[in-house]
Amino acid sequence: IVRYTGFPESIHTASVTEGTVARIDVNLGSEVQTLETFTITAAKEGNAVSITRQRNAPNVVNVVSLDAYGNVADSNMGTFMEKLPGVGALYLEGDITGIMLRGSPPNQSMVAIDGTRMAAAVAGSGAAQGDRAPAIDRIPSEFIKEIEINKALTPDMPADGLGGSANLITKSGFDFRDRVISYRTAIIHNTYRGKDFTPSAGFTLMDTLGADRKFAIALSGSYTETVNTRDRMETTFNEVDRRQTLARLLDDTYTRVRAGVGLKVEYQPDDSLNVYASAYYSFFSNDTIRNNSQVNDTATRRIADYNIVSRAAIEAGAVPRTTSGLTASVAPGYTDTFTEMLNADFQLQSAIEPRRNHQYNYTIGGTRKWDRTELKAKMTYNPATFTNEFQGLTMVMRGVGVSIDSSRDQQRPVFTQTYGRTTILHGTDLSQYTQQTQLFRQPRDVEETISGASLDLKHSFHPLPLLARAGLDFREQDRTSDTGYNPIWNFVGTDRQQFSAGRPAYGLFNGRYPAREQLSYQTAL
Repeated sequence: IVRYTGFPESIHTASVTEGTVARIDVNLGSEVQTLETFTITAAKEGNAVSITRQRNAPNVVNVVSLDAYGNVADSNMGTFMEKLPGVGALYLEGDITGIMLRGSPPNQSMVAIDGTRMAAAVAGSGAAQGDRAPAIDRIPSEFIKEIEINKALTPDMPADGLGGSANLITKSGFDFRDRVISYRTAIIHNTYRGKDFTPSAGFTLMDTLGADRKFAIALSGSYTETVNTRDRMETTFNEVDRRQTLARLLDDTYTRVRAGVGLKVEYQPDDSLNVYASAYYSFFSNDTIRNNSQVNDTATRRIADYNIVSRAAIEAGAVPRTTSGLTASVAPGYTDTFTEMLNADFQLQSAIEPRRNHQYNYTIGGTRKWDRTELKAKMTYNPATFTNEFQGLTMVMRGVGVSIDSSRDQQRPVFTQTYGRTTILHGTDLSQYTQQTQLFRQPRDVEETISGASLDLKHSFHPLPLLARAGLDFREQDRTSDTGYNPIWNFVGTDRQQFSAGRPAYGLFNGRYPAREQLSYQTAL
């Protein structure tokens, strides 16, 4: 009796004599019926395999085939996986970089490729999810045929993932009866800011070789480039009365590239033996361009007393004071929706942050079956490197007044300059930015290598509902993190106007916020 998801049950009779092997070829199908005109949406072969594996799994698991869903947006596996039951997503700079299984953070949710844990070489802002958490967006979707989400670990699985594990299974030439060639091409355009058009392409070849189909290859490759933007507004509340002590506007542009190529070669002389070798390489880059303007409280959020230092004197350049004579920075009369900062620091910053990630995965392994016994062996080598360098130009002017009014819209408060020697908008006099003018570099380099070997032996005591498993698993994980030299250069000249780009910066949220001055980081270099 043969049962397979999506097909009717098939019953066959075999005649077996002593010393011989009886082989039955089963062609699953259904009876032909004549119906009225209708539309058929058929599950692909890969999807049927996944559903059957999920049904037969000994633990709580979701098995999903990418065949059933088509192309993955942006080639980022995270955008697909967050739709699965029990999977949450961690967003960084508008992109999904990590997944959370059953509520556990990314550094407690294991991600593996063909059962091998991914190296997690991350640095800079990319390490916000933890340095034990692999970045899910670094895996090109063209490599993957199936996703296996284990929500209850069994004893044969590594204990890295407290919340569960996600195993990404790569494509195989034996998955289909016939040769499969698929490809996609696309043009991507960011309509919000009208950024440039960028390319996206991918291909997959899966085939078996020879008349007896003993060899199989699976070759995949992809390239996707996107330009995304982020308009970000921040305010900070450090007191229970909700007086605001920081207001920040960030204009970020991200140019991301995801590319990779993978090859798997398999040899299967008969149904009892399969050996394979695979190699995968993926490349990820993210070039960030940032324009940052912010106003900061300079005196620990203390309230000014105009009887000690008058408002007129403060606007003329005097330092605000509290009733007891301490320096102050908040005007009296504030509410939970309105704050005026006095003698504040206004900062302009132009910065770039290039990131580069190279990921490799080399595996050799095989499976041998004897009747009801199965032995799997595997050796892996998985190195990864990540470089990150945040560098930019910062200029600060002290002695401005800025009010923050969120009475009409808490998400988009109104910022108004109340006094100061020059405007904080486009056209500002950069000679007034005497508090700080600095050029800085913050490099980070991380290397991580995971190598391992495993043996897994499984025996079924059929017809009893009993399964025994035993095995060995070895893994070595090395990590090197180099913060490097972090220089800061202080500008001691007088001609700060040379650092102006000569044009206004983008006004955030389609001009809702007036444009600030655009600095030229390249001029400072």
